[in-house]
Amino acid sequence: MSEVKWIQIALNDLASIWTNADSQMRKRITAATQMIDKELRMNPHEKGESRPEGYRILIELPLGVFFRVDEKKKEVEVFHVWLIRSRTKP
Repeated sequence: MSEVKWIQIALNDLASIWTNADSQMRKRITAATQMIDKELRMNPHEKGESRPEGYRILIELPLGVFFRVDEKKKEVEVFHVWLIRSRTKP
């Protein structure tokens, strides 16, 4: 099991996303954040998609996160979070 750490800039991004959302979206963001933490605690090197230099991304709608796993420390650092907006039909 790994410890999940959100660096300050990721926490700031998440706070901004949450603050600018309506109440329904805030519930979705909160649920997605909880699921991201849960997913990254267990076998994080198998979660999401790999990127260069040991980085990975994970999508848990409506959020995406950019993270890296430190196997030696058994830590996961979340570096960036962003809101994924669903496309609306024209």
